This record gives sequence, C-alpha cells and structure tokens, in this order.
Amino acid sequence: MNKEKFIFLTEILRRLSVSVRKEEIKKRLETYYYEPNLNEFSNIFNTWGIKNLLVEIPLEMVEKAPKPMLSLTNDKEYFFIWEKKNENYVCFFSNESKYKTISKEELLSIWSGFSIILEANEDSGEINEEIKIEERKKNDIIKGLIITSFFSCIILSFFYINENDIFFFIISIFGFSFSSYLLLREHSFFTQEGFDICKIGKKFDCDKVVSSKDSKLLGFSLSEISIVFFLFLIVNTLINRQDNSVQFVLPLIYMSGLSIFYSLYQQLRLRTYCIMCLSIVLVLSSLILFSYERFALSFVIPNIEVLFSLAISILVTSLVINNLLLNEKSKKFSYRLDSFFNSPIISFGFVNSDVGNKMFENEIVIGENAADFEIILFMNPECKRCKAILKNLSRLFLEFENSIKFRVLYSGVTDSNFKSKIMFFELFKSMEALTQKEKLFFLKNNLNLVTKKKELPKKVDESLTRQSEWSNELNLDGTPAIILNGVILPSFFGIEELSQLLRRIISFSH
Repeated sequence: MNKEKFIFLTEILRRLSVSVRKEEIKKRLETYYYEPNLNEFSNIFNTWGIKNLLVEIPLEMVEKAPKPMLSLTNDKEYFFIWEKKNENYVCFFSNESKYKTISKEELLSIWSGFSIILEANEDSGEINEEIKIEERKKNDIIKGLIITSFFSCIILSFFYINENDIFFFIISIFGFSFSSYLLLREHSFFTQEGFDICKIGKKFDCDKVVSSKDSKLLGFSLSEISIVFFLFLIVNTLINRQDNSVQFVLPLIYMSGLSIFYSLYQQLRLRTYCIMCLSIVLVLSSLILFSYERFALSFVIPNIEVLFSLAISILVTSLVINNLLLNEKSKKFSYRLDSFFNSPIISFGFVNSDVGNKMFENEIVIGENAADFEIILFMNPECKRCKAILKNLSRLFLEFENSIKFRVLYSGVTDSNFKSKIMFFELFKSMEALTQKEKLFFLKNNLNLVTKKKELPKKVDESLTRQSEWSNELNLDGTPAIILNGVILPSFFGIEELSQLLRRIISFSH
C-alpha cells in the first residue's frame, strides 16, 4: 500500500468516525486491505469482523456505481462525488469544505481513481447503543417466554397427559427445545456475547455443522425436519387421549434411529461436533429405548388424531420458518449496502484487482481444472504454518469436494542448492503420480521432510525460481500466502478461515 493511499484511507476512516488510534488503523489496513473481485462483500466483512472497505471502480463503471463515491485529486486531496445531475456531478471537496457542481470533463481532469466505501451490515459494525439495548431487551423477553413455556408445558403435562406417556412427552419437549434453538441459530436469531455453549474450543461448533451442505435433505434443513418430528410427537400425545397413544407412532420413532447414525456420521466427517445435535441424538436414543421397553413393534393404522397432529406440526413449523425468513431478509437489507447490491455494477464484477494467473511446471496441483474456486498457496517447506495448512487440506476437500482446485507453489530463497527449494521438489516428485485421495493422505501423514540432495536439475531450478519471483512481484507478506480466484487473502488465513469464507460465498450465491 503506497503512502498516498494510506493517508487517503486514514482520512476516510476519520471522517467515518472510526475511533481507532492511527497506529492501529495502519495495522488493520495492512492486514485487511484488498480489492476483491467477488460479489459477496458484506459476508466477507462479517467473517473478518471489519466494518469498512474501500474498493476501486474502473472508469467504465463510474456512471453505474452507487453514490456517494470517493476520489483523490491530482494534488492528493480527497473529495466525494455525491450525486449525478443531468450530465454534471455534485462533488464535495475536503480542502474547501463545500459542494461544487462540475462537468464530466472537469471531473476526469482532476481525478486520480474512483472508489466506493463498502460497509458491512449491522452485525459486524458498531450498532447504536440504544438499538443494542432494545435488541437485548427483546431477546431477553423472547428467551424468558421460551423458558417459561418450556417449564409450563412440563408442569401441565403431569395433570393432562396419560400417566403412561409422561416420560415420553417430557423427552419430546427436550428434543423440540434443542431443535428450536438450532433453527433460531441457523437464521441468526441469537447474537452471542461472551460464553457460547455452541462454540467451545476448536472441536465444538454448531454453526459449522448446521451450515454444511450435509445438513440439507430434499431442500429442508435437518433442524426443520427435527422440529416437525418432535412437535408432531408432542401434539399427538396431547390430542390422542387413548391409553398408550405412543404405539400409533412406533414405526416413525424406530425410523428416527437412522437420523442418529446420520448425525454422528456428519459430525465425524466434518471433524467438528455440535452440542445441540448430540443432545438431540441422546433424546432420540431415549425415545427408542423407552418405546422398545414398553411396546413391541406393530404397524397400527394411524387414527384421525395422528394425521391431525401431523398437519398441525407442519403448519406451525412452516409459519415459524416463514416468519424467520422474512425477519432475516429485512435485517439483511437494513444497512446502506442495499443500493450497492441492487446496482448494475454487480453484473460487471470487480476485475481490476485480479492478480492474474501464471502456470508453472513442477507445481503441486490437487483438484479439477473446472472447479469453481482456484486456490493458490505459496509455501516454503520449512514454514510450520504452511505445513499445518497442507496437513489439514483434506478437511477442505472433504467439505467442498469438486468445487476447488488447489495449487501449491514455492516461495523462498532461489539459490539452486538451497535446502527448502530441494525439499519442495522432492515433495512434488513424491506426489506426482498419486491420485487426489492419495495426495491428500500423503500431505496429512508425510510432511516431516528430509533431503539428502545437494542440487536440482536446471529446468526444475528455473521453474521454482519463477514461482518464487511471481510471489515477490505480488508483494506477498511471506509464507503462507493464499490467493482465492485472483484475490490475495489476509496473511492470517488458514484452512478454518478459508472454509468459513467459501461457505459464506456459496450460501450467498445460492
């Protein structure tokens, strides 16, 4: 980042009333500043917890870009392009502190590049404290109502439910509660502050499990399906006053055992566990054991109460989900980026920041050429963080399968006899003839690299030197350095951050 651009951004952040020390602004900008060629800006901001980002606009897009826009004059003074009136532009100049209406020709004669500020939504920005307090009050009231309703149902069940069905009823309420929490979390209903029961360490993360593609079945999320299931059991127990009404739904309860195995398989596959999902597994196991102890499996023809209970459960769940979707949609467009997302500029994309692409011999490639995402990792075999990324690469392919192509290039000292350069080539040769699955397994288990060679063949040496020279041309901040579809990602990115970013991009595009 050059000096002029840093001063420019510092002034913009000051104008936006960002209360951060100048040193801290410089540090954050050096870490986070990039010019994306993706259309998924707001979610990227949320991923990294940053509020504002400056994106340069090519000249041919200026007229279609949302206003206000920002620019530097040739004298390095910044000004706002506030709006377009007929063929003229209303601009605010910082050095004169006043508005001027100028023609397009005048504008082009003084400009030094156009930019727009992209602002993340309210979840990642600073929310007005009064709004924050109101939100907390509303959430506290809703949580209080949910907890009160939960215990009220349990107490009332002792007086209303058949004695034989009380345990079954209480267990179903627990299952419904866990499923409801997951559904509300899936739709960003809760804003967690401080301790979060769903995120404990690196191994427990409900959000990762419920947002994975494995959590959808025929277009419905597993939390939606489980809510319908438990609500159906509850309503059926309340409506069906016959003794041992559980026997009418026995086949359904036993079939739910399949979801136990599927849920455990999903979490083992992602190598991340969801406390709420495990709680639902425990509830389902209890229901099956309770039914097995009490009743033999019999296919009783459902009575009208059972069908009526199912209809009520589906109707109530549909209404709740529709309400959540409407609430989520209104929140999504409540920030000032709505004009940007609705702008024709999106159809062009931002390609001026693309770092380009170069192909080399002796590069490690995993994945297909037709993949949606091309990821380049510049690495050095003696870099511990580089090795950590490669060891965990199988997790990335496990989740995104054929959506990614991963290229590993060398970055480091270019002397032909340098140890790390020789180690990279030996790694390449070891993997050259392997299948994708074998490559991922190799990287996971064979990165304790040792070499006895003292020099490289001339062509190999030249190829690795060109790879390293390209990394220097891109001004990368050491290794590891990751480039996603032509966009240089911040230096702290690893597999976890990359997975989260891809997940958000895919969910947004769908």
